[in-house]
Parts: sequence; C-alpha cells; structure tokens
Amino acid sequence: MRDAPVSSPKWTVESRIDLFIGLCAIAVSILVVIKNLVIGYYALAALISTLTAMLAVDVFFFVRSRWLPIPVPAILIVLDVAILVTIWYFGSQGALWAFPTIVGGTLVKPRGVGFYVSLSLVATVPAMVMWQGDTTMAIRLVLALSLTAGYMWFSVRKTLELQDKLMAASTRDPLTGSYNLRHLDEIADQMTDTCVSVLLIDIDHFKKVNDSLGHATGDMVLKQVSSLMFDLLGSNGSLFRVGGEEFLVLLDDHTDGQVLAGLICSRISEAEILPDRTITVSIGQVQKWRGETVQDAQRRADKQLYFAKQQGRNRVCSG
Repeated sequence: MRDAPVSSPKWTVESRIDLFIGLCAIAVSILVVIKNLVIGYYALAALISTLTAMLAVDVFFFVRSRWLPIPVPAILIVLDVAILVTIWYFGSQGALWAFPTIVGGTLVKPRGVGFYVSLSLVATVPAMVMWQGDTTMAIRLVLALSLTAGYMWFSVRKTLELQDKLMAASTRDPLTGSYNLRHLDEIADQMTDTCVSVLLIDIDHFKKVNDSLGHATGDMVLKQVSSLMFDLLGSNGSLFRVGGEEFLVLLDDHTDGQVLAGLICSRISEAEILPDRTITVSIGQVQKWRGETVQDAQRRADKQLYFAKQQGRNRVCSG
C-alpha cells in the first residue's frame, strides 16, 4: 500500500539522530571556517563555507518538512573533497577528519551512499597522504579507516535488523501476521486527505468454533483466513486485526473494494479450512472520502457489516 501524504511529519528517533548529526556538522564546520580565515587559508575556508551552507539548507527544510533539497550524496562528496584539500594544506593530520565523516556518513540516510563514500575515503585519503611522502602514515590510515568503516557498517546493519524486529513486534499481530490496532491508529492520522476503500471483515460464528473445537482450532482458523486475505490483497492494501475475529482492510484508490470484498467472501467460503464445517465471513465495505477520518469510515463499514449479518451472513454489504 502506498504511503499516505503527511501534512505535519512526526519526529522519529531516526529523524532526531539525522538532525543531531546535521547540527553538529554545521557547528564544527563554522569553527573550521573561522580557523582557516584567521590563518589565511581563504580557499579552504570558502570550500568549507559552501559545505556549511549546504548543510544549513538541508537542516532548515528537514525541520520543516523532512525534505532534503540538497541530496546527501552531494554533501558527502563535497565533504570528501574538503578533507583532501585539508590534507593538502595541513598534511596527514588533516586525515583525522575522515573518521567522523565515516561515522556520520554511515548513520545518515541513504545508508548505501554513506558506505560508498566511506570506501572512497579509505582509498583517497591514504593515497593523498602517500602522495605527500608519508608512506607509513598512509598504511596506518588504510588499516584504521577500513576497520572504522567495517565496524560502522556491521553496527548499523545489526541495529537495523533489531529495529525491524522491534517494529514488527510493535505493529504486527503475532498470531496472524496482520497489522494491529496500534499501527492502524498511527497511520490513521496520516490518511485524512486520501481516498481509500475500507473493508470490515468478521468471521461468522467464530465463537462456536472456539467453544466446540477449542482455542487451538480457533487460532488455526484465524491464521488460515488471514493467509487467504494476504494472498488476495497482494500489494494493493493493508490488513489489520482489529478484534478477536474481526479484520479491517485498507485498499489503495486503484483497487475496486466491492470486487475484492466479494472475492474474499467467496474464496474463504470455498476453502476447506475445517473438515466438518464451512468457514464464512461477512464484510462491510465503504469508500473513505477525502477529508474523512479512517475512524469515521470504519464506523460506516461497521453498519454495513451489521446489515450483512442481518441478511444471513456470508455476504458483502456496501454503502
């Protein structure tokens, strides 16, 4: 399902880290510019001033809308050049700037770009130092920068893996794999200005399954039903478990909600989920209009679901 437009982007932990790195880079760059102006290295000061201005523009727009008008790769390339020019002026001590650049470049998005810039620093910084005649320092820099880049890559990779696991645990229902109510609440505020189809789906007579066959069988039914819905949805929508046996589907604006609801209803009734009884679902389907909240659309879908049950279940009612 495509991301909904966000009018007032929220601050995430990741965005706060990106902002902190940007502000620190601006502060350090300003100090370096002042130092180079004082000692008369005006060309280097101008180059770092350009870098500072690029960072400031990105930070300004990032705070307002999480948008970066100047791509991160462009800033990292300018920073790489600035480090090489610093080595030209100050010798091998200028290579020390490569270490925080590798750390910061690996942490900010896009991750892959920072990694490739790190590799370029591993190659170009020691080469510049060697060109100035300090072969021993160049060898040390190759080893130290390579270790730093490798450690940062491994650390970020493991952190992202753990983040994905934590995100899945906090937004997914552990039994069915569908999204949970918490995730629905998180994205609902972002979807007020979008048009989507809303399906509210309830498994018919599910309590009888639990009471007569046990909760283990009931859990198996929930898994099978959700698996069928996942297969039918594909990438056209998102599935949420909003109650014990109740699910909600948000479909993108290119998918016919009525057609898909009918398909879900028929496929589940035709599936041999249990050997001695047929599992069916009732579905209420509505179109969420632009400006309407997901919660309001869900309430309308609940009314249609009620009508579907009143008319005998195993059917779709649309409104």
